Amino acid sequence: MLITVREDQLKIAMGFLSYLPEYKDISAAQREIDWYQNDANRQLLLWQDTASRHYIAFLGLEYLYDAIVVHQLIFSVEVTPKERLDLRQAILDALSVQYPKKTIMGTVKTQHIINDWREAGHIE
Repeated sequence: MLITVREDQLKIAMGFLSYLPEYKDISAAQREIDWYQNDANRQLLLWQDTASRHYIAFLGLEYLYDAIVVHQLIFSVEVTPKERLDLRQAILDALSVQYPKKTIMGTVKTQHIINDWREAGHIE
């Protein structure tokens, strides 16, 4: 289930960012969080597993015109590589359902994720 990151969940978001090498430094992760918070067209989301109630994925999004740009899609260490493909599909399907009139796109780093999702026959 997609959940918008609240103020009291920012440390969780920073924890997910710290999984990426470019955000290992806490000040770099904080700058990235600030970048999202300083523009109403950007949003941080968490994916909560319905069974365990744990947050197991993080999304960084930007809304541009009729599109949603996925900047980050980061998984918790508890999600195995085998589970990630199905989870990625579920997350992007949920995003598509939540914003049916928006085109979901990626950045240079994340477009392959979107392409794989489309090829697998996502929900429209």
